Amino acid sequence: MQAWRHAGGRSAVCLLWACLTWAALALGCEQRPSFVPGDECELNTQCAAQLVCRLGRCRVECRSARDCSVGLECVYDLDGLGACQLPNERECEVASDCPDPLVCRFARCTNECETDRDCPPGARCRESDDGSGSGCRDDADIECALNSDCAAPYICAVDGRCREQCRADRDCRDGLVCDDAMDPAVCVRASAPTDAGMDGSMDGSVADDAARPDSGRDGGVMTDGGVTPMVRPPLLATGFNHNCAAPTPTDVRCWGENIEGQLGIGAVTAGSATPVAASTSDVRILAAGADHTCAATSTDLFCWGRNMEGQLGLGSTTQQTSPQRVTGLGGPPLRLAAGRNHTCAQVGLSLFCWGANAEGQLGDGTTMNRDAPVDITARLAADPADVSAFGDHTCVVLIDGRVQCFGANGDGQLGDGTRVTRPSPTLVSGLTDAVEIAAGNTHSCARRATGAVVCWGSNVFGQLGIGMMTAGSTTPVATRAIPGAVAQISAGSVHVCARTASAVHCWGDNFAGQTGEVGGMGSTLAPREVGGVGAVEEVAAGTSHTCVRVSGTMHRCWGSNMDGQLGDGTTGPGGATPVGVRWM
Repeated sequence: MQAWRHAGGRSAVCLLWACLTWAALALGCEQRPSFVPGDECELNTQCAAQLVCRLGRCRVECRSARDCSVGLECVYDLDGLGACQLPNERECEVASDCPDPLVCRFARCTNECETDRDCPPGARCRESDDGSGSGCRDDADIECALNSDCAAPYICAVDGRCREQCRADRDCRDGLVCDDAMDPAVCVRASAPTDAGMDGSMDGSVADDAARPDSGRDGGVMTDGGVTPMVRPPLLATGFNHNCAAPTPTDVRCWGENIEGQLGIGAVTAGSATPVAASTSDVRILAAGADHTCAATSTDLFCWGRNMEGQLGLGSTTQQTSPQRVTGLGGPPLRLAAGRNHTCAQVGLSLFCWGANAEGQLGDGTTMNRDAPVDITARLAADPADVSAFGDHTCVVLIDGRVQCFGANGDGQLGDGTRVTRPSPTLVSGLTDAVEIAAGNTHSCARRATGAVVCWGSNVFGQLGIGMMTAGSTTPVATRAIPGAVAQISAGSVHVCARTASAVHCWGDNFAGQTGEVGGMGSTLAPREVGGVGAVEEVAAGTSHTCVRVSGTMHRCWGSNMDGQLGDGTTGPGGATPVGVRWM
């Protein structure tokens, strides 16, 4: 028996088997439609199973902002029940822009209040700057670059948000704890990363998910489960023969090949062996395909470079040498992935893909190229949590730890036990605890909740990391052990790199030195530590080169350098020894 609650606290109980009969339908018991977050509703039964009907729309239920995805807030209805507010509902000019009982404060829809007790945990009651009244505001939702961007007593923390300093948990407000993983220590939401709960489980529920490791791709800084995540979303992207990096939102630079305008400098050139400024700013996430690049800001997505297959998502196939705004997404992406000639973006709990589709890599059930974003969320088995693309296939981690892949599968890179091309998402066999995904050209790898790594697909260059060359595997196999818990993985064309708290390990093809194994011109068959690198903040694997972000503007690269992709001011064969990128 299953109970489905109506909005307003009323409930209707239906026998699950009875719902399949016409008699049950006559009694008003019907199967729950697959409505997505944001659809208008009157009853909970009009929303997908994981959603509730609240404030007139299907929403994720919450008790505090930590239960919501990054960029969303927890607001209350008239009964005091919480729901996550969608990004497109946050902005407002007048009260009529907001659903009752929300009010317009700070140019966003929020709860009216008199004291902090009227607000969800983690939010405070503050007077609006325009004098319209008081409203609940989560100060940690305010992005910053300097302490002066934050109102006292807040400081600008290392994750780029305004937070309160602390020495112990008792220094923090209710619902927050003191996180000494940041320097200086600041108050964050209890049992969650600092990005409104977008951690490894990322399920939008009110259940405690502290036991699951942070996915490492979302800006969280908590070391849940002993796995050290990335401090910020991907701000280093490697394409086939070019790279882009953004150590700060206003300092975005690219280097390497530019024959398709992929450096974003407003012109087609041979390229640049040192970083050059791309004409974009406010960058939060970067992704690079074969010859195109995309950058997500706090409000939009911009893409540039090759566009013959529509991979820029602009509704045309015209090449662009400077960043162009992508429309039709409904908000800023939380995740970005770029394959050879296609792109995917996660926006809220929705997944959009566009570009080349001859192998079904867009996952829309067809093999037609798309020059504008296509929503494929309904084809997924659950909400998306991470996405990666390379070559002609795409893989998605779901909120329940399963993985679905789609596209080319000639080498078993989709992991479903076959070598059959799939234009719709197919489940990876036996994988139920993934927290991060990395797609290579003809192989794929996943980071598990334990910090271990599994891979599948082609292994002709040792890219599965199992200690030997084989034809490959159509289902996941464990790589050789990597010392320490893996915090991030990145797959190149035929090699893979994994970052731990103290080192970077790579394996696979090393013809150009891309695994960092000095003196090895063949393949690195098992994970091997890259010398001269040590602890880094991010690793990104390209076609035949690899780059890391050490800290700030300090980047190091190794591998092929025929197009200047190592960024040290030279071009040539390159090598396995990491060199410093000339950031001037």
